[in-house]
Amino acid sequence: MADLHLKLLSSDAEGAHSHVMVTKLNAGFAAFVWIWNNRQGQPTPQLHLLIARWLAERWEKGDRELLLLAFRSSGKSTLVGLFCAWLLFQNPDLRILVLAGDFALAKKMVRNVKRIIERHPLTKRLKPQRADQWASDQFTVRRSAELRDPSMLAKGVAANITGLRADVVICDDVEVPNTCDTAPKRMDLRSRLHELDYVLVPGGTQLFVGTPHTYYSIYADTARAELGETQAQLAGFQRMELPLLDSLGRSRWPERFSAQRIEAIRQRAGPAKFESQMLLRPRNIVEGRLDPDRLRSYGDELVYTEGNNEATLSLAGRRLVSASCWWDPSYGAPGPVTPVLLQRCSPMPRAATGCKASAISNTIRRAWRR
Repeated sequence: MADLHLKLLSSDAEGAHSHVMVTKLNAGFAAFVWIWNNRQGQPTPQLHLLIARWLAERWEKGDRELLLLAFRSSGKSTLVGLFCAWLLFQNPDLRILVLAGDFALAKKMVRNVKRIIERHPLTKRLKPQRADQWASDQFTVRRSAELRDPSMLAKGVAANITGLRADVVICDDVEVPNTCDTAPKRMDLRSRLHELDYVLVPGGTQLFVGTPHTYYSIYADTARAELGETQAQLAGFQRMELPLLDSLGRSRWPERFSAQRIEAIRQRAGPAKFESQMLLRPRNIVEGRLDPDRLRSYGDELVYTEGNNEATLSLAGRRLVSASCWWDPSYGAPGPVTPVLLQRCSPMPRAATGCKASAISNTIRRAWRR
């Protein structure tokens, strides 16, 4: 193959520009990505070049257990799709299995890789002539080896993978809320991932790509003693972790995530979800139940009124959205009964709050009469 000379424009931390000459496309995943983005009329951000170089370096050095953690909307799955196309460009005889949290997500990656192969100038020759080898959930490129398994196959993590063989297994977002939001689901996910040992051929590659959704994440870098672990699920894997903010608090993708947008995401998501999904620091559920520092005490009296067939609660002149009350269950005890009240204040319209106030009005009225 004739060498093709490309000029990549990159920026350093100070904003100065430097030029990198790529002379051998056959060995450059970063160049492969750049060509694709250029054909799509898209820039190639430094974040993506960083990930591309890491993936290529790990592959060329023979590291076969890899973990890529990056913040939500970082484009990591798109890059991994390009990586799969590049691997097939390097070796069309490879068999790649994509596992995801559900089949639709895995199929989405396979379909994306198909389109890359069809349109990338370096991979067009890989498209087969037979249409039955070019399905949306699996395909087989032109290759010299006669193999039972396709070049790329999509499966949901809950699917039966017995009997499959793969040189590369991509676990793309296998940890999502519907696979990790309860303890039994987390245990089932771990059990299913152990099956990959029987699918992967000797010397094969596992690449996990995702974002932690729970403190008991499969991506955790330390063992979770509460689960009986003696070592982390992915102990020994080469890791690349890219939170949205770097060690100096700067955005890793400032063109897309400005300081204003980051703050807006933080406000909408809340501190716990923002730290988990954007900073890759999931909190222990024990730490997230209640933040005592956010409790406020009020000196004002709770005002309960009824009018127009509607019950209303207010505190310090503000209408309450909801209220929860607890009393000592021994109502027969001598002396007045003092309720403990937790409430949320909000200037919401009456129509949005009246039903909640009405729902507890009878309880409060009976308690005060006691």
